[in-house]
Amino acid sequence: MLKIRIILITICLVFGVSPVSAQGKRSNAQNESLKASLQSSLDDLQSTEEKSLFINKKLLNNFYSLRRKTVLEIANKLEKEIDRNESSAIEHIWKLIDAFRYENENKFDRKINTLYECYEYYKTTPKSPHFLQCNYQLGELFFRTGKYESAQRHLREVAESLPGIEHPRKSIVTRKLARNYSNLGQPEIGLDLISNLILQYEKRPNFKWDIKHLRHHMVKALILNKMDRTKEAIELTEISLLKAEEFGNKVLINNCKSGLARYYLKEKELAKAKKFAIEAYEHYEILKLNYPSMTESRMTLGQIYFEEGNYLESKKYFKKALDIAKIHHRLLAESNALNGIINCNLKLGIDTDEIYEQLETYKILRDSLFNTDMANAAQDLEVKYETEKKENYIESLNDQRVLTEKSLREAKWYNLLLGLLMLLLSIAALALYRLYRKRVKSQNLLSEKNKLIEKSLSEKKLLLQEIHHRVKNNLQTVSSLLSLQSNFIEDKKVLDALKDGQNRVQSMALIHQNLYQEDDLKNIMAKSYYEKLISRLYRSYDVDRNKIQLSSDIDDITIDIETIIPLGLITNELISNVFKYAFVDGEKGNLFVALKKYEEKLVLTVEDNGKGLDPSVLNQNNNSFGYQMIKAFCQKLEAKLNVGTDSGTEITITIENYPKNEINSHR
Repeated sequence: MLKIRIILITICLVFGVSPVSAQGKRSNAQNESLKASLQSSLDDLQSTEEKSLFINKKLLNNFYSLRRKTVLEIANKLEKEIDRNESSAIEHIWKLIDAFRYENENKFDRKINTLYECYEYYKTTPKSPHFLQCNYQLGELFFRTGKYESAQRHLREVAESLPGIEHPRKSIVTRKLARNYSNLGQPEIGLDLISNLILQYEKRPNFKWDIKHLRHHMVKALILNKMDRTKEAIELTEISLLKAEEFGNKVLINNCKSGLARYYLKEKELAKAKKFAIEAYEHYEILKLNYPSMTESRMTLGQIYFEEGNYLESKKYFKKALDIAKIHHRLLAESNALNGIINCNLKLGIDTDEIYEQLETYKILRDSLFNTDMANAAQDLEVKYETEKKENYIESLNDQRVLTEKSLREAKWYNLLLGLLMLLLSIAALALYRLYRKRVKSQNLLSEKNKLIEKSLSEKKLLLQEIHHRVKNNLQTVSSLLSLQSNFIEDKKVLDALKDGQNRVQSMALIHQNLYQEDDLKNIMAKSYYEKLISRLYRSYDVDRNKIQLSSDIDDITIDIETIIPLGLITNELISNVFKYAFVDGEKGNLFVALKKYEEKLVLTVEDNGKGLDPSVLNQNNNSFGYQMIKAFCQKLEAKLNVGTDSGTEITITIENYPKNEINSHR
């Protein structure tokens, strides 16, 4: 990389310019050309509205390029020459232009408020380009600031309103939506979306690779990496890099290299990761770009230097990543960068007060991501309730109007009948009317009560989810504190005890995480929970899956929270013992974990083919904390504990007479 930079500088000196000035002169020439083109186009337009629409469209097309500044300069000049309050339509077009200005000035709160004003104005025409523009800008802004639930709502509205793939914005919105699903913890849906988009694109007549198709593959690689299919992500990104170099697109080349750096880092190939990360970072610096994607290259370099033990360099790049994240208001990136700085400070032995202050800032950033989406969800529920209430009221008025018109028509007919018949019919009509009104009134009262009940249930559900989220956060904080404490302890026994405690806390945190992410707030999906628990223990003890091979047989059932917490802690303890004691000197072996439902029995089995359990461990006088904890939880669950030591160790825990209504097969 150094040789390339020396060659570049030498060439520039030969032609009498510096690399930066050459880039600057090209940018200035492009800007002047664009100014002339814009001014010429504006002169051809007649009305104020046409000129406003033209500027707005140019801003949308050039928003993430150097030309954005030029278009804004033209907009500022044009605004002085017109009356933006000439009509409501012109006023809101200029509010959309204001939103671009606020983005350029990093005034994100003002941009959101302005966009919501336009959203309310244009929502009566949901197919109009302005409404789609508002929705997309809101979705894109929430996506970049880590508010994925809010982003999902707006991006999905845009995707459903746009026609097929031939629409120029369809692929952009679909890519963003796929990434958003991945960030929400649903990468499978995101992968289906982007794969389907790629398939449609390749089925087009006269298909050939272009920049748009290249971006599709880069997004697919991001999602594959999120699904731990990192090798596939690397292969796809290497293909994308070749295409980007073929097209000569420097920004996409950098993005591909930055992606490869992250993927190789995940695969623990530090040399390759560092090579691509440095190339991407240095090229961004040469281009003098300030894109949000620069955060990733700086974060990756910080992580690489941290892995190498160079904590000063690591901290430097984490700080640079934090600066870019703050500029672009990316809360998730801010929290990740701050977390990296905290870890570096811990390794460097920085003042404890400063670390705790940074930890508090980190916690506030993390909580703000969750609380903002919860507030938006609550606001949406309130709006939905008020809308339904108004619609029901209008429907009731229409019913009364129809009934009144019917009565007037019948009155004309009644005038032709004899007096006696008229009296009888009037009495009958009055009786029917009163009966109908009474029925309608009772139905309305019942409907209102049902709505109040539904609203109350929804609020309670949100509160329960918030409680589980807070419990999970508190448990995560305890785990983090144990991890921090372990950095200052050298005694191996104490370190092992802290690690065991941390794993036990994490096993409970997993349960509360599943509870607030699912609709069922009382039961846990056993299969999903055990897969996450076992994977976390492999990572915690740094166990190579090729050495201790896992096989499992977990029934797809749900288990109530009162049972799954002690059962999960028992499983955590048993598997931890396997990793610590069953296999010595790195010998290979097998681990088998099963959770089966037989009629009214629930059976947990943990088996290994290691050196076997010492019979003295089963002695009633064994006072180890882990054994005492297993015995206590077995008593609580009224379970039987059986231990076999024929070929390794097999531990079986059987819960008899387990209530049928607390275990349900997953359908």
